[in-house]
Amino acid sequence: ACHGSVGRAACEGCGAPIDFDDFCQRVRTSIKDIYGVDADAPAESSEMLCDSCQRPLLKPTTVLFGASLPQSFFEVLENDLPAADLVLVAGTSLVVSPANLIALAAPDSAPRIICDRNDVAS
Repeated sequence: ACHGSVGRAACEGCGAPIDFDDFCQRVRTSIKDIYGVDADAPAESSEMLCDSCQRPLLKPTTVLFGASLPQSFFEVLENDLPAADLVLVAGTSLVVSPANLIALAAPDSAPRIICDRNDVAS
């Protein structure tokens, strides 16, 4: 997953991971409910500090637009993709780089299956 996961969390500053259940509990007890559906939510939000560096930079390990992809994406692209028998790409229009490199860098012998709810660029 080149854009990370909403099922994991870490500190964006120091990279220290946090147990996901602990992260979810901190969200429930530290972040106000702007929709008014959780009667137990706090009235005001407070910082969720990283246990390792004490900075308020905890978030799901997703990569948002404009941020750098993790180094592991480029390692897989370089080390594993050349040996692929099949390449499955999901959730991209193939317009934004470097994600579009996955289909382009696949071996000529590997079939490519590209799935996206929008038209895919040629």
